[in-house]
Amino acid sequence: MNTGTDTARTFDESRKAFVEKIKAYMARKNVTRTGFGRDALRDGRFVGRVLGGSDVRLRTADKVLAHMGLEPVGRRFLKEIKAFLKVTRTKSYVFGEEAMSDPTFVLKLERGRSPTFRTFDRVRAYMTDKSSAAEREAVRAAVEDGATAVPVGRAKRRRGRCKSTST
Repeated sequence: MNTGTDTARTFDESRKAFVEKIKAYMARKNVTRTGFGRDALRDGRFVGRVLGGSDVRLRTADKVLAHMGLEPVGRRFLKEIKAFLKVTRTKSYVFGEEAMSDPTFVLKLERGRSPTFRTFDRVRAYMTDKSSAAEREAVRAAVEDGATAVPVGRAKRRRGRCKSTST
């Protein structure tokens, strides 16, 4: 398990950051909660529910982020998972089983399933915990810079299992 600056994010961190972006946008544009929800999603109660603690699916978050002129997170999330699988030589069914107790998790994402921020944070924490600094950098380069995702290191994974490594 990694320690220090690589500690896993809390399961609510992304939703909280999303809420802060909404609050900042509403303050900057001088828009009410109801007005923002109606403009972004045709749902005047959306902001109230999110502020009340409701989780948000990435598909919905992407619509809101696009309304605010910000980069969506849903497509990037799947790219990040696929790069992680290549870099760590992990089979998709093993990843799904270990990260979410669902061997079909990656397949469902590929077919259009939209996870919540809680799932997003849980999977990202798993990927952080199960990868070395070099592997995380390779995943970042593949997602952000468009580099080809290639396995890092020489050790092969046995039976597709994702082993915890330390940095």
